[in-house]
Amino acid sequence: MTLAMTFTQFIDYLLWALYEQERRQGTGQSFDLNELARLLRQPVDQQWALDAARVLESRGLARGIFTLGGFVSAMLTGEGRLHVEDRIGRDGTFIHELAENPRAFVKLGDDGLAAVANGLPSIEEQRAPTLELLDSMQAAVNASPLEKDERDDVRADLATLRAQLAKREPNLGVLAGVLEPMSSRYPFLSRYVSRLTSLLFV
Repeated sequence: MTLAMTFTQFIDYLLWALYEQERRQGTGQSFDLNELARLLRQPVDQQWALDAARVLESRGLARGIFTLGGFVSAMLTGEGRLHVEDRIGRDGTFIHELAENPRAFVKLGDDGLAAVANGLPSIEEQRAPTLELLDSMQAAVNASPLEKDERDDVRADLATLRAQLAKREPNLGVLAGVLEPMSSRYPFLSRYVSRLTSLLFV
C-alpha cells in the first residue's frame, strides 16, 4: 500500500535519500531535491522541495543550493549524517521505517533507491519549473474570456518573462515589473504568479 506523507516525514525522507545517495555516489556532493521527490510513490506538492531545503539549511542538517527558476539541490552536513544514523536504528522513527520498508513510500529499482544526478544541471533544466508554469499560464490565458486585445497583452507579458528566463542573468527588475500587477489585474493567474514569485525571488 502506498502511504501519504506529512511534511515532517518528507524532511526525514530527504535526509535518508541524501544519505543513500552519498553511500552510492560519495560524500560532499549535492543532489537534486525535486528529483528525489519524484521517486516517491505518493506525489508531494512541488513547493515542498524548496521549503524543505530551507528548513534543512536553517537546522544545519544540509546545505542548500538555490538557483533562479526553481532548481534546488542539497548536500548533507555532518549533523545531517548523524541525524540519519541516529534514527535509522531507532524504532518508532520515520527514518527507521523508511530503511526497513522503503517500498511502502518510494519507487525502487533492482538496486534500491535510484541514483540521481549530482551537481548543477544546465540553465534550461534549472529553470524548467518556471517554464512549465509559464506554459500553464499561457493555457489559462488561451482559455480565458478576455477580449482579444487584452489576451494579446498578457501573451506579450508572458513572452517578456520567457525572454528574460532564457538569459544567463535575467533582469529581476523586469521580471518583478511584469509579475507584480498581473495578480490584481488578472485574478485567474494569481496562483501561478504567487508560485513563480516564490521560485524567482528565493
